Amino acid sequence: MGDFEPGSARGIMLVTTDVDADCARLAEAGTDVQGPDEFPWGRMASFRDPDGNGLMLLTEDRR
Repeated sequence: MGDFEPGSARGIMLVTTDVDADCARLAEAGTDVQGPDEFPWGRMASFRDPDGNGLMLLTEDRR
């Protein structure tokens, strides 16, 4: 994906069907997870991968 320093990627969004379950699994594995937080459009959490890149998990509200 080009030349970028490990840990410099931000805002990568991963859509999931169950952000709460995924956050629980990440936390059990020792990842520091922020959220999930409720928004009008769904729920979202953020964390960093082992290289320090910022990732977000998103579950859209399908009402």
